Amino acid sequence: MDFNSAFDDIAAAMEKATTSEGHDLASKAIERHGLIEQGDRKPSQITVWEKSANGQTLRFTWRWYDPSQAFSIRPDINVLTLELLAGDKIVRREEHRYEDKY
Repeated sequence: MDFNSAFDDIAAAMEKATTSEGHDLASKAIERHGLIEQGDRKPSQITVWEKSANGQTLRFTWRWYDPSQAFSIRPDINVLTLELLAGDKIVRREEHRYEDKY
């Protein structure tokens, strides 16, 4: 697997996902490149997918949080992060944020 090409493809999907109001495009890209969901698959505010080979790891993280306060209801904030690691060192990183549209 060419991790740099996969990174570029997923990063492009992430950027499109932020303008199309959803992480579905990014989710399809990570599935296409064989990243595997980590953890117990229970609903969470943070979900991580990874694929590793030959000392490299491609990691995609989707997290969301609610910025609302008393008397101020606000849309959730979504953060999509993609990292390419060589061992423990991050060699490439990209992050996109967007608000849910209701």
